[in-house]
Amino acid sequence: METRKPSGLIRPNVTLYGFRTSIYRMSNLFDFGSLKPKPIIFIQEELLQIGYPVRVELEFEFQIEYNYTIAREMHLVMETPDKLQIFINDSMVSSHSCGWWRDVSFKKINLGGFLQHGRNTNFLINIH
Repeated sequence: METRKPSGLIRPNVTLYGFRTSIYRMSNLFDFGSLKPKPIIFIQEELLQIGYPVRVELEFEFQIEYNYTIAREMHLVMETPDKLQIFINDSMVSSHSCGWWRDVSFKKINLGGFLQHGRNTNFLINIH
């Protein structure tokens, strides 16, 4: 049986950050959601119980600590960026995909120039 040797080194992702909780608002309902972070799965369950489409704003907060002297790419990865408005630290980010991560359904959004050392905020607003 023939074995295949890798054609090159595969660099693993150094940092993966999954958003598990969010503050959220539903703008076309009287209930404006949670002012405290809530698990995403619970937010999804609440939205499914409504039974019809609503405009939702999700707010995520995260910390970044890295060496500025080392150039590196940073991306937000999601399945449907074209259905969202994306804001990082109050600046609108293009939802144009710059490639994919692990699977073609996971689109990469370039965050170069938007992130800062320390606290960062990401807002996602559905537009469809």
